[in-house]
Amino acid sequence: MRRLIYTAASISAITMLTGCAASSGKYPTLEIREAERVSGTFGVPAAIKPAPLPASDARSLPEIEAAARTAHMKFGQSLPAARSTIDAAHGTDPSSNDWAAAQIALADIESLRSDTAIALAELDLLYAQTTLRFEQREAVGRIQQAVERLIAEEDAALTELKTAIAR
Repeated sequence: MRRLIYTAASISAITMLTGCAASSGKYPTLEIREAERVSGTFGVPAAIKPAPLPASDARSLPEIEAAARTAHMKFGQSLPAARSTIDAAHGTDPSSNDWAAAQIALADIESLRSDTAIALAELDLLYAQTTLRFEQREAVGRIQQAVERLIAEEDAALTELKTAIAR
């Protein structure tokens, strides 16, 4: 019985293989066609330049920068009073009014820092959008770096205040 199964399997395999080898003209040949041959060279395209920054974005840049500078100026104006309040709380107990006033002064000055950070967030978003739209982003980047420097100054002042409050 086994031999009969092997014989039947062999005959059907041979029949299928001869069917595949026969050229009936229905199917295209598997040889490489002329269009498939590798030939020629590809030229290097000229450098693609980003599109100009849209006028609406260009107009918003000075407004965002002005908002950041105004917030930074308010931060700087509030800094001496916050320092004074925090220095007055030096060595006091957390249950004292001076300590509570120092905490409030610190929260107020941190709130002013967040106003500058909002302008930076708008610039970050605009920079990402101009990058994705493949537009000129250099002007956005310059203002973004300027606002980052303002934030760094504010962060340094906040670190100083937090250190003073912790003493």
